[in-house]
Amino acid sequence: MVQGLVTFTTPSYSAETWHGTLMIWMVVLVAVIINTIVSALLPILEGMILILHLIGFFAILITLLVFRDNDNGTEVFTEFRNEGQWSSQGLSWFVGLLGCVFSFTGVDCSFHMCEEVRNPSLIVPRSIMGSITINGVLGFGMIIAMLYSATDIDAAIESPTGYPFMEIFYQATGSIGGTAAMASLIIVMTLSATVGVIASTSRMLWAFARDNALPFSSTLAQVEQRTNVPVWAVSITSLIACLIGLINLGSAVVYNAIISVAISGLYTSYFLPAILLLYRRCDQNYKIRNIAGDGQVLEWGPWHLPGVFGIANNVFACAFILIIWFFSLWPPQTPVDATTMNYAPLMTGGIAVLATIYYLLMANKVYVGPKVEV
Repeated sequence: MVQGLVTFTTPSYSAETWHGTLMIWMVVLVAVIINTIVSALLPILEGMILILHLIGFFAILITLLVFRDNDNGTEVFTEFRNEGQWSSQGLSWFVGLLGCVFSFTGVDCSFHMCEEVRNPSLIVPRSIMGSITINGVLGFGMIIAMLYSATDIDAAIESPTGYPFMEIFYQATGSIGGTAAMASLIIVMTLSATVGVIASTSRMLWAFARDNALPFSSTLAQVEQRTNVPVWAVSITSLIACLIGLINLGSAVVYNAIISVAISGLYTSYFLPAILLLYRRCDQNYKIRNIAGDGQVLEWGPWHLPGVFGIANNVFACAFILIIWFFSLWPPQTPVDATTMNYAPLMTGGIAVLATIYYLLMANKVYVGPKVEV
């Protein structure tokens, strides 16, 4: 995205893959410093990012509405484009839905920070629902404003920046400086998200290590006494991110193949607890009160839907997850070649096979499940 903005403001700039790799390393380094050396400031930083998020949203929205040059509501709400050349508009819609779904990936990050949150059984679900509601409403408003501001969709799609929103900003304002300023807000928010991603991913890695579910668990589960931060988990998480960025130097196809697992991998992890929870609801093998001691019995927390409403909610969740998971394995367009191929089936299946082999050969001897008493 940074390279795209530089390309927009400086047409003579020639984007190189190693430029992007160095930028990835720089962003990861900043995220590591915030998550380790100054980790005590993380809540304050997240609060500042939230304020910038809201201010930036209204700054961009108002600018687009003031400068828009398209009042054709019929075109905005009734015209459908099949840019992927699929056989039907319906199929195109389902494949295109993944862009919206990707906007909400990572919403589960709050769960991975549960052990550092007071009253997590109430606060974490509330924060997740609030985040989805607020950002869903704001995002929908921004999409409408963007569509009214776009005067040439084809030019936006074919933008040399690689990011259509930059071209739409320019179509609305006609100003390179104004476009750069608005795009910079988006970039800052995106880069800031890396801090939270490193924090939540490292906690998930640490939790698996604490339960002896990973190689070298005894090392990965260590926590730095002064800051209570799992430094080894943060370091390994960051190292993996840097190594993935390094792959981009050799082959963009391989790099895209690795990151294509995002939606399919996450939604696989969402489906497993959702279907198990549905089974427990239908089997009615649960307790209403939080009575510890029986790991085979589901214990309701303060945030749940009772009875038939909960079952209906879980049925809908499982159906939705399956639909999204199925189409997350599809390529974005036709015809398909090496650069447009979706490698998510290969990556998701490969990871599942490797995890199964590791469990059968080693992990089943030491991993007995999560430590629920923590």
